[in-house]
Amino acid sequence: MNPNHILLPTDLSELSLRPVERAPELFAGRRVTLLTVVPSASLPAPASPFAPPLQVLGAAEGAEAAHKGLKKLEAKLPSTADVECVVLTDSGTGESIAGWADRHGVDLIALSTHGRTGLRRFALGSVAESILRHARVPVIVFPAKEVKEEETRA
Repeated sequence: MNPNHILLPTDLSELSLRPVERAPELFAGRRVTLLTVVPSASLPAPASPFAPPLQVLGAAEGAEAAHKGLKKLEAKLPSTADVECVVLTDSGTGESIAGWADRHGVDLIALSTHGRTGLRRFALGSVAESILRHARVPVIVFPAKEVKEEETRA
């Protein structure tokens, strides 16, 4: 596999950049899109059930802050990568990311898991799992932490 366009979804945390830390050669000389999703919240219009929903104030500020965060993360990618920063405003994170990849000619999605288990995973969901279910392109998932050899034997 020799992907031309790689999507790197991020929640702007250091943990979400595990692919860059572990495989910087994957991004060198390629088109890379750093993408984050700012949750959108809307309220039903009070006057009519047919009126469009009202957007909650603060979404624009959140998108602007997210874009600034992506620009900071861009510096961690190899200098030979052709980097684009994209901020989506949506509520269905995993499905939104997979859909964006499908519409924009992405060849590979590279992401990190947060390694949540148990009730935390149940309550917070798994964006990585959602992307895997909805993506139409290959997905490479980097684990949240290094797995020690003795942990694999247990």
